[in-house]
Amino acid sequence: MKKPDKIEVRHLFPDLYSELIEVLQKLSADEWNYPTSSSKWSVKDIVAHLIDTDLRRISFQRDHLTPPTYNKQIDDFKNIVEYLNYLNNTWVDAAKRLSQGVLIDLLNYIKIEMPKLLNSLDMESKALFAVWWAGEDESKCWFDIAREYTEKWYHHQQIRAALGKPLLVEQKWIHPLIDTFVRGLPNIYQKVYPDKNNVSVLLEVEDILEGKWILKKNNSWELFVGEELDYTSKVVMNADTTWRMFTKNISKEAAKKRISIYGDIELGQVILELTTVIK
Repeated sequence: MKKPDKIEVRHLFPDLYSELIEVLQKLSADEWNYPTSSSKWSVKDIVAHLIDTDLRRISFQRDHLTPPTYNKQIDDFKNIVEYLNYLNNTWVDAAKRLSQGVLIDLLNYIKIEMPKLLNSLDMESKALFAVWWAGEDESKCWFDIAREYTEKWYHHQQIRAALGKPLLVEQKWIHPLIDTFVRGLPNIYQKVYPDKNNVSVLLEVEDILEGKWILKKNNSWELFVGEELDYTSKVVMNADTTWRMFTKNISKEAAKKRISIYGDIELGQVILELTTVIK
């Protein structure tokens, strides 16, 4: 058992863009308009959203553009969500004027420029954006980039699922995804059980390599990787259930039917409370 290492995902971005572009280049005009698991966005809308978030990062982080103003003070989580939804929706609406070819051209530009930007960053420096679902007001750059990877991967899977294409769930994609998500678990457990002490929760994702994480509470909740034989609660699930649960791609009720909990049931079920996407 040891403390988890920082997560390195920068090498995955070029391949992730290539996989998406390859899918999009083969689509008919009708397929671009297929509905997705998003409540309101089509395939084209999600592609536009992915482009928007990358162009934003390049503009803000590489070129030091000041983010656009908003008509409310952004001083709490509710206002942050409203602001992000405002940015997301105004871009997606404007992108309806763009052709599929233009969107693919923009992705090809981003495929070059985003890796350049990411590889220029000091991964131990302060992040451009804090990882809010991990309870952080300030994050390390590597964590922000890992979070960025999870969002891109998730939206890419929404597109692939809408089109009936196989998901990207091989070890190289899925382990860093889940390894990033679980970094939010200490914050959730601290909120639900701030006063519990001398307890531990083992999360085992049974169909990936190095798929065991341990939450221990002494003075505060901490995350470790490895094996734990003397656990208070053990939660077992597969990788498909894990990513769907943390992104709220399935309901809590559906997730409960797909996981096994040994020992303290209530303690184990707190895992279901983690949400890593804005919905």
